[in-house]
Amino acid sequence: MVAGTTSTVPGTAAVRVAIAAETAPGERRVAATPETCRKLIALGAQVRVQRGAGRAAGFVDEVYEQAGVALVEDLDGTLDGADLVFHLAAHARAWAANPEDFEAINVEGTRHVVSAARAAGVRRVVHVSTELVDGDQTHYQRTKRAAEQVVQDYIAQGGDAVIVRPTRVYGPGPLNPANSATRVIALYRRGLFRVRIADQGARANYVYVDDVVNGLLQAAECGARGAAYVLGGENLTISQLLDLVAQVTGRRHRVPRFPHR
Repeated sequence: MVAGTTSTVPGTAAVRVAIAAETAPGERRVAATPETCRKLIALGAQVRVQRGAGRAAGFVDEVYEQAGVALVEDLDGTLDGADLVFHLAAHARAWAANPEDFEAINVEGTRHVVSAARAAGVRRVVHVSTELVDGDQTHYQRTKRAAEQVVQDYIAQGGDAVIVRPTRVYGPGPLNPANSATRVIALYRRGLFRVRIADQGARANYVYVDDVVNGLLQAAECGARGAAYVLGGENLTISQLLDLVAQVTGRRHRVPRFPHR
């Protein structure tokens, strides 16, 4: 969970900001991006994040410190006095060895955050979902849709929240399953994106992380209570995406396609 004190986000008057990236009670994973923190700091927020929360904790701590984030040891009461809460945590991957992780993190984690927000009396929660909520093919899709229902229940009980649904986000950050579009770009640049499944030219939408951060801030200040907004960019086939990478980097690699069965 990331928390901030007084902020001067445009359109507000000295609001207090918290970025909630906690999963289930007792979990210690942080999913708030350094890009979000940097943007808030540039707008005047004083941002704090729990020290050593998540995998590769030393690396994560170093990234946050470089971003100007103050690391704290304890999360007790971090939402107290906050006007805004950004909930960014998710088990964002297509598959997991333990499928129950999706429910624990995506659904129960969201329930824990809105409960804490209610107890702290925050003005608004910005819940980060996904454009994939309309699908039903993976545990990720189903649990992110269930998480949105948790947020809607919070609203029905008197809370104020808005939902944002980013598409495929790319940009600086760890090359992990949650940053899959950037992983593809990085692998292609190095000539390590060896093969892909033939997709008959299917298109996907790709959005840069800075645009997502700006969308989060706009939703916080201008979004309608209970509304859901798609944060998207360009519609591209995977061939078009790789071609753009090749043009920018000057490195072009052959990527054979296997037929989909």
